[in-house]
Amino acid sequence: MGKVSTGKRKAGLARVVSTALAIVWALCIFIFSSIPADSLPAFLNGWFGTLLHAIEFCILGGLVTVALCSPRIALWKAALIALALSAFYALTDVMHLFLGAGHPFDAVLLIVEIIGALVGAVVIVFVISRRRVIRSRASNV
Repeated sequence: MGKVSTGKRKAGLARVVSTALAIVWALCIFIFSSIPADSLPAFLNGWFGTLLHAIEFCILGGLVTVALCSPRIALWKAALIALALSAFYALTDVMHLFLGAGHPFDAVLLIVEIIGALVGAVVIVFVISRRRVIRSRASNV
């Protein structure tokens, strides 16, 4: 009985930590997006800046997927919900860049951020699925 409650406690703590990490990362993205366009170095305004946005949202998509993982919800559903939440946050990020930081509205950047979130969610689904397969094979031996 003690093991079950300890396992549930660990799972609950892991969800709290992963949710906190996703929120902190979203706040970091918000802070990065608050930097005015004219304060950025020139190399961040081109393809490298777009790549950084993709990486930011790849991390966010992965963190949100991990935060939503639970035995009660299918992994693919958690990833789909994480993608939807990350895509909505990408839209708010692009609007924040446009309205607050003086960047031009960039639909391509929005698509890149959503693709980044998709990649992050897919990587987490792959890693968790792989771990589950390895664990099930180990328990069957």
